Amino acid sequence: MVISETIMEQEIMKSRNDKTQQKKPQDISKSISIFFKNTRNLLKNNKEKIKLMIPIAIISVLFMIYMITKTIVNIRDLNKETAELYNLNQFNTKLLEKDEHTKEDIKNIKTLPELINYENGIEDEIKRYNWYLSNLQSPYTNLMSHILLPSLNIWKDPFKMDIDINIVWQKFLEKNPYDDIKLIQKWSNFFKNVWNNNEFNQIESINIWDMIEKDWYFNIPISVKFIANSKRSFLLLVEKLSTTSNSTNIWLINEFIYHLRENIKKEKWANIQELQKLYNKNTNTDKSTEQQFDQDKTIWYHIYQRISNNETNKLINDNIIKKTIKDTIVCGDESDKYCYYKFRDKYRSIPSLAYTIWIEQNTNKTKDLKTFLKELPPIISINKFTFDRNTEQDISTYENIQYKWEVQMNIYGKDMTDQDVSDISTLLWKKCLWTELSTDSASKKINNTLINIWNITQVNTTNTANLRELQDIIKKISKSYDNLSNYKKTIKLFEIYRMLQDWNLCNI
Repeated sequence: MVISETIMEQEIMKSRNDKTQQKKPQDISKSISIFFKNTRNLLKNNKEKIKLMIPIAIISVLFMIYMITKTIVNIRDLNKETAELYNLNQFNTKLLEKDEHTKEDIKNIKTLPELINYENGIEDEIKRYNWYLSNLQSPYTNLMSHILLPSLNIWKDPFKMDIDINIVWQKFLEKNPYDDIKLIQKWSNFFKNVWNNNEFNQIESINIWDMIEKDWYFNIPISVKFIANSKRSFLLLVEKLSTTSNSTNIWLINEFIYHLRENIKKEKWANIQELQKLYNKNTNTDKSTEQQFDQDKTIWYHIYQRISNNETNKLINDNIIKKTIKDTIVCGDESDKYCYYKFRDKYRSIPSLAYTIWIEQNTNKTKDLKTFLKELPPIISINKFTFDRNTEQDISTYENIQYKWEVQMNIYGKDMTDQDVSDISTLLWKKCLWTELSTDSASKKINNTLINIWNITQVNTTNTANLRELQDIIKKISKSYDNLSNYKKTIKLFEIYRMLQDWNLCNI
């Protein structure tokens, strides 16, 4: 028989394992013996120290037993009193008992779970009311605020949030509604033209003062002296001034627009879907979710574009306005004649709305509504309002009593925020210096350019002089820049951007 190497290795390993197993009990016994021997020697050599340690050990054991016993007793007592811990009379509830809003409810609450459920119910109620309030405010927040409080940031689309950096120089002068000449023209016409087919008021003087910018809004003081040529002209102008200077009128306008939106949703669902796809298609794909168009935003944007840019109307018609009128004054089965009467009565403080779309036979309701919203002035506060008969009236026109007026008022709008300035600065950075555009970055760019010019053998002295002049201009801007308002900072940034572009100092 042949014995292989594998078999031999297995036998050797088996033999070793057997020896190990045989030695194992002996090794364990020997180890135990050595342990006890060492322990005995240790005790024998440290008798004095051990005498001192024994009392400490006894005390430690007793203390441990005491703490364990106390813990067990406390746990048992707490378990017995668990129900009592939930009782509200164990806690200080004086603030709730004194509060006008909770003192009645707290009388019926006895335990903590009941109080927690009460608080959760209040939170749910707050969320529900906040949603309801947000829905009611939607007409103002998403549409009327852009009309009643126009923004100083004329570069930014209020819906798409796009920034048009091409609004500079000539284009800025054409589009900027806050130019002194345009303001004088606009508000002269506002006081002069009061109604169709009515005589003009005579403007004696108009003063427009510097814009005052606050935390989030701005106002422009205006002073006007003029002559109203008749009592009718006088009253119509009072109506124009009160439309946006009276909070009740603003509330009435918002209420009408709210019901208008609800009827558009009911009647123009397919059109809304079509416009929503179109607006989102034309919006950059890298926009955030908040900047995408949902149904509400689509409605508001379309109406705003219709008012501001004469976009083709796809959402409003006379039938929708008729239903809106009925919803606004809660008119059910009553006759149309009675419903229109109720609407006219409710909106009598806004004749330019009440006495246009209210006529049942009026087939131009949609056009009249657009005209009303387009001609709606921004929010006004009246500081001084005086009038008297014109004693210098020409005898040939004496059958109509003329009135001399003086009005001092403020017109309001939304100011530019720090974020607006930062957004524009960042965009200009991408278009020019690849660093945030500022007076410092522009000055450094010019300085580096001058250094490069001096390193060239043939120096163009004209270009050098012009660049130094440009650098001096920017340094002067830099000295006063930090103290400028956000609106003026933005204008300066565009000026610097354009100057850098004109001298080919931008990177692209």
